[in-house]
Order: sequence, then structure tokens, then C-alpha cells
Amino acid sequence: MRQAVPRELYDAARVDGARAWSMLSAITLPLIAPALVLLALRDTIWSLQASFVPALLIWDGGPPPYATTFAPVFVYRTSFEYLRYGYGAAATLLLFVVTAAVIAVQWLVVRRWRTALAV
Repeated sequence: MRQAVPRELYDAARVDGARAWSMLSAITLPLIAPALVLLALRDTIWSLQASFVPALLIWDGGPPPYATTFAPVFVYRTSFEYLRYGYGAAATLLLFVVTAAVIAVQWLVVRRWRTALAV
């Protein structure tokens, strides 16, 4: 991503006397921000949704009271092991809403950050 930033911008900043931190905050981050936002959103969704296989492989979903069970594992067990499809669907919908809320907060923070840098 950083290779896509034109080298001339860094050269002009050095001629103007900019230090490394100011070049990072004024040139690099604003120009690669769209890619960083997409990666952050993707990684957030991935971390909230894709914890299913490691949880089953490592400790079979958690200790006996299932206090540390991940949401995808709970949905799977509720739906397919206990055959409670309504609870599984409700948990899936709740997981979707929580993920959407986290993404919305991230999006608002990034929008505010970008408008602050544009001034």
C-alpha cells in the first residue's frame, strides 16, 4: 500500500523540512486511509465471526458451564446439537447486530478522523 504513495510527496516534504512523524501523519496515513479502513472492517468482521473452528479444535467449545463459549460455537451447538433452531437463529441475528454496531462505530470514528485531517 505504501508503495502506491508517490515518492515526490516525500521528497517535497523533506525539502520543506518535515520530519518522519509529520510525513507519516500528513502524507502516508491520509493517502492509504481507504485501504486501512477496509482492512480494519474486514478484520473486525473476521474476528467476531470466524472463531468457530479454533474453539472447537482446541477446547471443544469451552469448559463445562460454557462460560467462555464463542458466539458462533453457541449458535452451532444450539441449532444443530440441541436442535433449537429458533434460539440459534436469534443468536445469529444478535451476533449480526453486534457486528454491525461495532462496524458502525468504527466507521464513525474513521469519518471523524478523516474530517479532522482534512482541515
